Amino acid sequence: MTYNLLNYGDDDDRESYYQEIIGEIQPDLIVCQEVVGITGYNHFLDDVLNIVQPNEWSGADFTNQSASQDIALYYKLEHFSFISTAIINTAQSSGTRDVVEWVLEHVESGVQFR
Repeated sequence: MTYNLLNYGDDDDRESYYQEIIGEIQPDLIVCQEVVGITGYNHFLDDVLNIVQPNEWSGADFTNQSASQDIALYYKLEHFSFISTAIINTAQSSGTRDVVEWVLEHVESGVQFR
C-alpha cells in the first residue's frame, strides 16, 4: 500500500481516520509519503499502526530527506524482514528529493526485493 499522509508530524486530529483506513485495508507493507521527520515516522508507527494491530508492525530505518517531507516504509514482522536502507542521490534543486531504496526479505519465500 502507498499512502500520502499530507505533512503528517505529531497530528492527533487525523489518527482515528488513519486507524480506520488501515483497519479496513489490512495491508502488510506501507510506503508513506509526506512524513514530517522522525517525529511523524514514530508517531504513525506508535499511534496508528500499533494501535490497530499491536506489535505486528516495524519500520525500515528512517532517513531524513533533503526536502522538508520524508518518506517511510512500514511492514508486518510476520511477513517481512528488513535488510537495509540506502539513499540514491537524485535531488538537484530545492523541492526535489533523493530516492530511498529499501531492501526487504519475504519471510515465507526467502526472496529479497527492493
